Amino acid sequence: MSPQAKITGQIIKIDGPAGEEAVIVQLDVACPLCGTYTIQIRDHHLANLRDLIIEAMDLYPELTKAPKVSQREDFTFTGRPHDPTAN
Repeated sequence: MSPQAKITGQIIKIDGPAGEEAVIVQLDVACPLCGTYTIQIRDHHLANLRDLIIEAMDLYPELTKAPKVSQREDFTFTGRPHDPTAN
């Protein structure tokens, strides 16, 4: 069994000034085995990543089984991604 990790997820919706939109999924992982890290995935990569993760879990169910210890938060921002002047 894998060590207990804490995974916090955020779904970040960005509404740009010219009407453009984006969604970013951010995962913050703190694991005694893997370390602490953050992953950000933009909207157009999400479906392919979901399919790959499901395939890995279906192929190796015993290796990918872990207790549920995740949390999720949703945010919506107005402005451009990574724009320090936006609030």
